[in-house]
Amino acid sequence: MFSRLWAFLTLIAGVWLIGCGGGNETSISVPVQSTQITTIPGQEISSNLGNLSVNISGSTFTEPANVVLNRYQTPSSYPLPSEFSPINNSELEITSTQEPLSPIQIKPEDSLGNSSWLMISQDSRGQWICLNGFDGQNRGISAGFLIDPVKFAIKDGLATAKGIVGMIRIDPYKSTRFINFLTSGDNAAPQNTALVLIHGWNGSGAKMEPLAQAIANLHLYQFIFIFEYDSRRPCLDVAGDFFSWVNPNDIKTDILAHSMGAAVCRFSLEIFGTDRINNFFSVCGANEGSICYLSGITDFMDFLRNDYLNSRGLHLDGTFPLNVPASAVDLCRDSDFIATLNNPGLPVYNTANYYILRGNTDSVVGVYSAEGSNIDWGKFTTGKVVKKVFSGQNHSSMIDTEAGRSALAEYIKSVKIAE
Repeated sequence: MFSRLWAFLTLIAGVWLIGCGGGNETSISVPVQSTQITTIPGQEISSNLGNLSVNISGSTFTEPANVVLNRYQTPSSYPLPSEFSPINNSELEITSTQEPLSPIQIKPEDSLGNSSWLMISQDSRGQWICLNGFDGQNRGISAGFLIDPVKFAIKDGLATAKGIVGMIRIDPYKSTRFINFLTSGDNAAPQNTALVLIHGWNGSGAKMEPLAQAIANLHLYQFIFIFEYDSRRPCLDVAGDFFSWVNPNDIKTDILAHSMGAAVCRFSLEIFGTDRINNFFSVCGANEGSICYLSGITDFMDFLRNDYLNSRGLHLDGTFPLNVPASAVDLCRDSDFIATLNNPGLPVYNTANYYILRGNTDSVVGVYSAEGSNIDWGKFTTGKVVKKVFSGQNHSSMIDTEAGRSALAEYIKSVKIAE
């Protein structure tokens, strides 16, 4: 009875010190959750610690080891960003009698929703870093935290790693919307004509507005719309949203789609099927996927590094797992989405004229993908197919630069005049 009372009083004292601003690691004396694992070389072992599951592979240790996992109350002196929500006594400490040779996996069991699990820690220089984490919208991509052996330091004769487990809220998916760029219509343009512009990966409606304006200045369309979508979403979902808008439209419409937007648009035209499109301008389209979805990984990590973590006193560590939005995986050259897009085995219901436009260089999707070098375009439309290379242009310059936009707008003008 006395020992239980002493343990309880010790815990209360530790929590009291935290609440009074003591907040350093010495103020934590009693773990709130604890588990011990005895490992056997060559045998995978799993256990649970509250809402965390722990997995140790058979190759982690070459001889039996005792691994102890403790969770403590989070010290109030830790410089945690206000948006970071530590989960259930969230300081996690892992100690082992042997130094691990391969990562120990820690996986939160709770639903993530629009949040991302992170584990943050302090390195030897006192800099706060994000050890690793994974986005709740990337189901099936990240297995959880991988506590790399290099993160273990020898302390009191034990290999020790620690960090704070918690969640930050990642912006939920933005709603798809069609922006009416010419709100009152262009009376100087041919009537009952419309153009829809679709941005690419990590783009936005605002990014397409300068191109929309360059085309509007030529009075080619009565209406110009911009289709804005959240490029983290699966490509199939975005294609469905686009199809649901364009298919009931009574106006014969032209489409200009860039990069990822071209692949999404093609899926709507070719797989879902529609006869509402007159001309389809694919600008540096990801027709055969991107060179590699590593660009998606880089973008997502850059978002955390530049737009989130650094502004809150944290830094992204190099061990961050493959945290990529579903669309980046879809755009991988060998993905199921690209395979279905280019090998549907369906009758052709698409009558649009295809204009496959690219620059003479493309480091994002590759010139082969932008041109669809391995695609038999006649299988996807009964309209004509025209390929055009813009000298001096690259993957983004026809969207991002005035010279590129001008060249693209003038080409569209030549197409419309020839109709």
